[in-house]
Amino acid sequence: MPEPRPHASVTSCYPHRQGRATRIVPHSSVPLHLQHMRDFAVRFQPESPADMLETYRTIARPGTAELEIKKSRFICHLERVSTDEYARAFIGQVKKQHWDANHNCSAYVLGDRGEVQRSSDDGEPSGTAGVPMLHVLLKREITDTVAVVTRYFGGTKLGAGGLIRAYGQAVSNAVNAVGIVERQERVQVAVVAEFEDAGRLEHGLRADNNVPDEVFYADRVTMHITLDPAGLPDFAAWVAEQTSGRATVEQHRTVYTEVPYAPETQAMSTR
Repeated sequence: MPEPRPHASVTSCYPHRQGRATRIVPHSSVPLHLQHMRDFAVRFQPESPADMLETYRTIARPGTAELEIKKSRFICHLERVSTDEYARAFIGQVKKQHWDANHNCSAYVLGDRGEVQRSSDDGEPSGTAGVPMLHVLLKREITDTVAVVTRYFGGTKLGAGGLIRAYGQAVSNAVNAVGIVERQERVQVAVVAEFEDAGRLEHGLRADNNVPDEVFYADRVTMHITLDPAGLPDFAAWVAEQTSGRATVEQHRTVYTEVPYAPETQAMSTR
């Protein structure tokens, strides 16, 4: 099997992802037998923490939150989106719903490194609405998220500084209300074993807290297991050792899991 081509680091706008790179390994259904374990381990072993697969943060769920300042109502609507098209569609939906509002300002960030960033003041003085909204999303390191803040004017002008604080606080309050999750990349592998090895292998997996996602019985036993990519080399070597090379490990697919992000980060200031 040819060596994977090197993959250069990609600079991120988010500090916790700065300089990370993902090692590209071709998906293959070719069984990895004992004689290939050493090559497999080298191929999947991160050279440094910078080579670890990405995680990124997004909102836990859609939601809204309302803020009132000097009788002006600021209603922030949050939604998870994956493309420009979906983000624009959501903004249009909110504008249609709140057609009688004075402003429907927006900001969104897309991509696992926040590559796409857009904002709109929707008639508010330039830089007083969309930009502070976008700043909150970037400060929280949230991506794949669109925020729309609907303003109903209360009769009292807030000034540029007041608007900046109000729009930023509206988004911050909404993010606090819905919560943040961290999406973590995982790899699902298929372990194919003989019947005489399957029971012992499954017992060892469960004892090590690697409970199979699914188990299929045919002429051989196939177990699907989801792993942290960093532990893949050791796992493959363990399977080979437990079965004297009779079992095979096949990289099946990439999956994602979501875990709640630290509550103290959600309370972070918008400044």
